[in-house]
Amino acid sequence: MRVKEDSTTRAKLNYEVVAGLVVLAGSAAGFAYTFGMYPEAAMFPRFILGFMALLSICMVVKNLHISPKEDENQKFFICPPRLLLILALMLAYIVAVSCLGYYTSTLIFFPCTAYSLGFRNKLYIAVTTLLYLLFVYLVFNMLFSLPFPKEFFQP
Repeated sequence: MRVKEDSTTRAKLNYEVVAGLVVLAGSAAGFAYTFGMYPEAAMFPRFILGFMALLSICMVVKNLHISPKEDENQKFFICPPRLLLILALMLAYIVAVSCLGYYTSTLIFFPCTAYSLGFRNKLYIAVTTLLYLLFVYLVFNMLFSLPFPKEFFQP
């Protein structure tokens, strides 16, 4: 005898739990990858990936308590075209870093992404982008002396 499932008996998939598990798996994979790095170089990525894993576990635990009725009208992708646009921007950014350099690519990528996500305050976007780039320069170039990909205008 086969029981017919209806919407009240079928288990609902909580997309926040799935997203948390995906982030947790990515964090674990990234953490495992750091074992091939020099111990000093692996310290910061391990810290970030461990923190990411902790937050994803919190996300999963928090969303396990949501009942299917509360989660019934939840969409996985709120705006699929915007998601595709952001993914295209990220892919272009990855390619641009090797062609244009990190700082130039980031100077273009951050404002484009912020605008695509709905931020319209141009002054705020410009200031946060420049402050971020300044922070990266001070920490990674000046403090740690890490090499970055050459900018397109450098010989």
